Amino acid sequence: RAARWAYGFQLSALPWTSEVFYDWLSRSERFASLARASVGAFFGRRLAKVLAGRDPDLVISTYPFGSAALDWLREKRGYSTVTVTYCPAFHVHPLWAYRGIDLHFVMYDSAADDALLPGFQQSMRLGAPPVRRGFGAMSRPEARRQLGLPPEDFIVLMTGGAWGLGGIAEGVEALVKLEPAVHAVAVCGKNASLEAGLRSLAAAHSGRLTVHGYVSTMPELMAAASVVVTNGAGVTVLEALRAPRPVVAFAPLVGHGTASTTEMVRRHLAVEARNVPELVEQI
Repeated sequence: RAARWAYGFQLSALPWTSEVFYDWLSRSERFASLARASVGAFFGRRLAKVLAGRDPDLVISTYPFGSAALDWLREKRGYSTVTVTYCPAFHVHPLWAYRGIDLHFVMYDSAADDALLPGFQQSMRLGAPPVRRGFGAMSRPEARRQLGLPPEDFIVLMTGGAWGLGGIAEGVEALVKLEPAVHAVAVCGKNASLEAGLRSLAAAHSGRLTVHGYVSTMPELMAAASVVVTNGAGVTVLEALRAPRPVVAFAPLVGHGTASTTEMVRRHLAVEARNVPELVEQI
């Protein structure tokens, strides 16, 4: 809980610290090794308690700290179960890569250059991680009928993930004023203050803005959308590409967000909008 809170606070209040850390992590093998060791020791002991008494045939990690913990367990506790990491990120920073992981599934062929781990190529496999069932399974008209959205509008789905991070509020405020009109659908996740502010905005722009908090209907929302706007990182991009819908990486989060956006743009999987004027231009 402390790690989760600290990360959220860092991104919202002190984003430059995350940028500095990510820069060091991505450039220095020594710093990367120290980070791997400290994270692995912290979470490895806790994961050991979870695995105690269980005898799995395979352990799959989808998060860097989980991979670090498994690596620590193999080195310090002799844990021998086959371990796999699925990297749902378009930039594989060094905290994703470990000698104690048997296979690393990554999404792009040059990931070994970013991992800063000698021999990473031996365990690297190419293959996008799966997303939840439902994405790409519904037509746009059907989704709009289910959600009660206008059938002919140009709909922009804006999301900052489960935490509602990024410049969603500023982006939505600009989009609801566009001519010709677009219909913005904002998913605020668990960011209650963002949701409250946008609901007030929706009241003043009837028919141009629909606001949600945390949702379980993302497959339908993406199917209904004309384009998906997100903060440039996370599983949301994978879901949008599976839908499939065009992706705009808007005001990417520092560190992994900007690094992932660079990789996506380079491979023509998304376009970037670093600020509100660029977002308006892209839409």
